[in-house]
Amino acid sequence: MDCADDAASDLPHVNLVFIGPCGCGKSTMAGRLITDSGAIDRQNFERIALEATHRGQESRCYAWILDKLQCERDRGGTMFVALWRLAS
Repeated sequence: MDCADDAASDLPHVNLVFIGPCGCGKSTMAGRLITDSGAIDRQNFERIALEATHRGQESRCYAWILDKLQCERDRGGTMFVALWRLAS
């Protein structure tokens, strides 16, 4: 087992759920948390942000971390539940 896995297993387990109306920023908030915690590397985030900018949705770059489906990105809103494991 990796040392990082040992350290992560000693941390308390917390589940976060973002609830709110459409368009209030739930996916953006979750994407920002993922980015700020280092759960996605800088290179991948920059690739996602660049793609969002080219498609005219620069403000949704954090939400696009969770929006994997093309239909979500086309329509500009998350449609499905996304799970992400964070350790700090």
